Order: sequence, then structure tokens, then C-alpha cells
Amino acid sequence: MSVPALRHRKIPSRLRKIVFDRDGYTCQMCGVSPSDADPFVPARRARLTVGFYVLPEAGGGYAENNLRVLCLSCKEGFRKVSRRGFPALDRPSLLKLLIQLRRATGADQLEVLKWLVQKFPKQAQDLSK
Repeated sequence: MSVPALRHRKIPSRLRKIVFDRDGYTCQMCGVSPSDADPFVPARRARLTVGFYVLPEAGGGYAENNLRVLCLSCKEGFRKVSRRGFPALDRPSLLKLLIQLRRATGADQLEVLKWLVQKFPKQAQDLSK
């Protein structure tokens, strides 16, 4: 999969690849992937890069568990927020996700299903057996 990504000079390419694979080539804050339109500039595709949960200057390191895939829009927003001392957003729990999905309309639930099947085709095929 060809992924438009920006590189942080200090993060080794092998580690960047591990983070992209682990995070499914998807922004961990807003969920966009390289095939999606940029949320703030719809005329262009989303660009992904590797960002930090805790910035190095704030004590975070270059370990895999401190790195995540971010789109440029989220990374820029996170950089501004984290420099002001606010923590990164936590990932929602499974329970919270299920509650939100149950509250959504049937049409929106079907869109989520389509997106999941497209994102995980092999696992969806395995489940349908």
C-alpha cells in the first residue's frame, strides 16, 4: 500500500513502518486514511505521519508505545494543544464505542459496517464462514 507520509527525522523508518502497520494506516485521532479527503482541505487527500503521545521535549521517548499515526491536521492540532500542557485524547473503550453505535441511526450503523468490512476484508470474510 502506498502511503503519503511525512517523516520525523529521528524516528527510524523500520519503527515508522511498525507503527503504520499496527495502526492500520489510519489516523488514531480522527480515523482518516490516505484514501480519504483531508478533513480541513477536501480538495486533497489526507497525509499521514507518525506522531507522539507525549512529545520528546515533554519527557516522551521514541518507543513504539509512545508513537501513533496521525494525519497532518490532527498532528498540528495536537502539537498546539500538547504544548499548552493538555493531555492527548484517550481512545474510547469498546463499551463507549458500542454505546455510540447503538445510538446511531440504522443508516449510519450500515456505513460503519461497510467501512469495517472494507478496512478488514480478510477478517470479515473469515467471520462470514
